[in-house]
Amino acid sequence: MAPPDADLPTIAIIGAGITGLLLAQGLQKNGYKVTVYEKENYLGEKVREWTMLLHWAWPVITKLIPPNLLEEVNAAYTDPSYPYDDKEIESIPFYNGLTGQLILNVPSAARRISRTRFRRLCSQGVDIHWGASITAINIPEPNDKDPVMITFANGKTAQADLVIGADGPNSFVRRFLVGEDKAKPAPTTIAIGNGLVKYTTAEMALKVRAPSPICALGTLPGMAVFSAVQEVPDPNDPATWTFHTALIWNEPSSPIVFLDGPKASKKVQEKIASISLAEPFRSAFHEIDPAHCNFIVSRLHSWETIPWSGGKVTLAGDAAHALLPARGQGLNQALADVDSFVTQFIRVKEGQITVREALGKYEEELFERGPSAVSNSLEDSKELMTPVGFERGRVASNGFRQVKN
Repeated sequence: MAPPDADLPTIAIIGAGITGLLLAQGLQKNGYKVTVYEKENYLGEKVREWTMLLHWAWPVITKLIPPNLLEEVNAAYTDPSYPYDDKEIESIPFYNGLTGQLILNVPSAARRISRTRFRRLCSQGVDIHWGASITAINIPEPNDKDPVMITFANGKTAQADLVIGADGPNSFVRRFLVGEDKAKPAPTTIAIGNGLVKYTTAEMALKVRAPSPICALGTLPGMAVFSAVQEVPDPNDPATWTFHTALIWNEPSSPIVFLDGPKASKKVQEKIASISLAEPFRSAFHEIDPAHCNFIVSRLHSWETIPWSGGKVTLAGDAAHALLPARGQGLNQALADVDSFVTQFIRVKEGQITVREALGKYEEELFERGPSAVSNSLEDSKELMTPVGFERGRVASNGFRQVKN
């Protein structure tokens, strides 16, 4: 990490998710003084664990984090023993969830990571203030040299020359920039039952993971099923493995009620009870033991990027564009934000452009890319629940690659 340059602007990042932490790493690496403020009291206090797919934005990681952390990145993989350098087995299968027929085998140098373990890795060496729930931002006039003032729920304040809201799909910073009404995520008719499952026998764990060591997806009318290994404490003992299992379905005619715990797992099993799922998806869901799982059921929301004018405040990641999970674009689009921001502020450090110009160029690119990324994710989610013609859709034509409209 380069020592802070006194002539460079100080930067406050709101949110210690992956976006915020990687922003901090990339900026610190290039000499900026960065402080991260996170409402959680400690890492993983409230945010649920799940797996995430890194694919087209993987090269961004190698640029942003220091070499010592890059050497440890395999610890954040869902299965650290998996040989990701073997390109021949790095592909993601999509099945017909009813017949078990392989529809597509999508080539991808994909890596599946644990969200919590990757956050823990990226938090190393970062100045994080925990338990810092933001309540107000005071922005000086664009030409004013005074810093931005941030106020927190505990009455404390902080200041910085620039503030980046990386505080997720329900971002406070976004509400501040565009107003309460415009900042609200839009509800969709799509529900997700999402959770971690530990099967009671090694045989069942092997069966569920058999189609793919990374993850497998099944498409069926109005639904999609997903299973991926989440944690592998002992590669030689499948009974120790935990899985990330999800059911997505379209629910246009009835309310989608948030559920967690046993009620959530019961709801998921009720949704698939009368459906003749093909293996291994049948076992993945029917063999869920409520005593060995942790599920939530919720409605999926999105937020399509609209321009803002914050002067010294901006957004990144889910705060700037809240995507649905189809085709695994959310994390990768967030990394594109981080890469763009850090690239522009390297130019500031080198004296090529001013801070205001850097923010303008970052936001111009984001305002162009964000809306199509969000709308594409909604289309991709609907496509995932449409087996007929699936092989002619965006997954077939683009795989997991970034699609620029």
